[in-house]
Amino acid sequence: MARKVLNTHGPDEDFVGKVIEGIPRVGFYRGGNACPESYPFSSCLAAYLRFMGDDRGTHQIDGPGGKWVLNDTYVYLMGTSGEAFRLFWRPNWDLGNSGILSLTPDSRKFFELAFAGIGYGYEILHRKDHGMNESVMRQRIIQSLRDARPVLGFGIVGPPECCLITGLDQGGEVLMGWSFFQDSPDFSAGLDFEPCGYFRKRGWYAHTHALVPISHRIGPVNQEVAYRRSIQWAIDLIRRPIIELDGPWPSGLAAFATWAQTILRHQDFPSGDMTVLRQRHLAHTSTVGMVAEGRWYGSLFLKAVKEAIDSLADPLQEAIACFEQEHKLMWEIWGLVGGLGFEDDKVLRFAEPKVREQIAPILLQARDLDAQAADCLEKTVVL
Repeated sequence: MARKVLNTHGPDEDFVGKVIEGIPRVGFYRGGNACPESYPFSSCLAAYLRFMGDDRGTHQIDGPGGKWVLNDTYVYLMGTSGEAFRLFWRPNWDLGNSGILSLTPDSRKFFELAFAGIGYGYEILHRKDHGMNESVMRQRIIQSLRDARPVLGFGIVGPPECCLITGLDQGGEVLMGWSFFQDSPDFSAGLDFEPCGYFRKRGWYAHTHALVPISHRIGPVNQEVAYRRSIQWAIDLIRRPIIELDGPWPSGLAAFATWAQTILRHQDFPSGDMTVLRQRHLAHTSTVGMVAEGRWYGSLFLKAVKEAIDSLADPLQEAIACFEQEHKLMWEIWGLVGGLGFEDDKVLRFAEPKVREQIAPILLQARDLDAQAADCLEKTVVL
């Protein structure tokens, strides 16, 4: 359990600190039988809802090696937000291919649909917003913690991905929470930890890109409307060639094609330069993982939609089959480099031209399955 700190009442200027106890941990897969959750925004929001007692629970499924525990809230958020159906790929080996946070309407739509699907209000407070200084951000965190509501943060520990803010200490000088990156040697320097595992971060404002305070439920959710809206967003994400994040990014079908072209630029793989080769492998393999997990959760989400709206069963089943096959193709790609992981033997295997020449057509097969799935989903729009 987290320790409690002092002074949860009184004016903000007298605030010492507060820790909210019992918030479920988030993070990349660390073993065990819980299904992996690698999309930080959906995972953090699911943990928030579980803490608030407003989640969809879990259930066991059959999987490799036995029974696995599936987080039904994560499945739902992956689908309603559209994260299950997205793919971005900049041809410069950008390690930010998985991120969604920026100031554009395109990126904000992921948040809009996720929160609409659960019926909660929210705000996005970005450092670039006028007047959004450290004092303002601190006060907004304090207000939320006093209401026993964690805050979603972006950045703080690691890249500008989502984390959970669970407490402040020492008048706001120290921020506490869960981050996907808190155990990474690249990002853990200077961190301390609470007994329960929460990170303790000093100088947090310099590493904070945005906050997302969550308000009370603002109304009931029309489930069929939420499902149909998510399907339309999935179609858009797959078919739209460019999405505006922090600039134009190849998206969907176009991203698959650009990705396949990029890995065939043999000049991008200088022999013996392990720093460059590791970066290339990391950008590629991380994206393989995002597609594998995203499309698998997307298939599970569509199964839930099929059960809820029987008239959509046939076209949804066709789309589900496409996404399940995409998931299998990503495992084929991992197999070509020796398996899932980031070890140097896999890095060197990926650097071999003949291996990448086998991977590129598999990416195009995945693209074609995405296109077929979008055609199937299009049929549901008129039903």
